[in-house]
Amino acid sequence: MAPAAPAPAREAPAPVSRPEGIAIAPSAPDTAPSEPQGDLTADAWLELVAGSQLNGPSKQLAAHSAFISYQHGVLKLAISPGFEYLSSDRSQAALIAAL
Repeated sequence: MAPAAPAPAREAPAPVSRPEGIAIAPSAPDTAPSEPQGDLTADAWLELVAGSQLNGPSKQLAAHSAFISYQHGVLKLAISPGFEYLSSDRSQAALIAAL
């Protein structure tokens, strides 16, 4: 009996790159905004989350999202790898709707 041929070497899969944050563009308001339009700050983000009508997973997503920047109508947030499970499509949609 002939020796078995060695199995072909497998290449390791390429690492998956993860975005550092979520870019959320605000929707156009139907009425006049209740807060002045300007650059949002990290402190203002925390106040916005605390005063929001969000609940459940979308509230947790907002609470665990770190403020990165708000420029030209684009809000950039980041979330720690341990809390990525909160970033479902449904939670993101609720957060976007609340903004």
